[in-house]
Amino acid sequence: MSIKIEINEAHVKQLMEFYIQRIKVLKEEITERERESKELNESIQQLRKAVSDKSGNVQKINPKASRYNTLWPWFRKIEFAINHMNKPISTREIIETLSEFEPSFLYNRKKAVASISSVLSTKSGKGKKFIRKQNDIGEFIYTLAEQYDMGSATLEGFTFDEGPPF
Repeated sequence: MSIKIEINEAHVKQLMEFYIQRIKVLKEEITERERESKELNESIQQLRKAVSDKSGNVQKINPKASRYNTLWPWFRKIEFAINHMNKPISTREIIETLSEFEPSFLYNRKKAVASISSVLSTKSGKGKKFIRKQNDIGEFIYTLAEQYDMGSATLEGFTFDEGPPF
């Protein structure tokens, strides 16, 4: 249920300027929170990768390790996620991994799913960037083609699509 309020024409311009300024402030706050979230996720990832040596001392954390760039094209982001996980992963796992570095994917998941799925469908197959395999539960998992010998049509259970059936 909405309430109708009449505003004097003399105040409309001031009210519009107030709303425009408020939107700018909110966008700045969102950007700052996303930056903070990204930094925290990077710290968490570094802590997860810190490994204890035999003497019990923790190895030093490299702050520049696993750098992610939000300006990368989608295929590079997917490549980063696969390398980051160091194993073949599904579209869902790619999005989960990238969300740690780009929190905006949590709010715009449909766009991320559509973009990643599109890239994977066009860049998967023989002689392409990625190869895919169907896992035990029926979902496709992807890995980098460059990590395998491209001489054979099947590699460790991975099959190459010859392209669309039309």
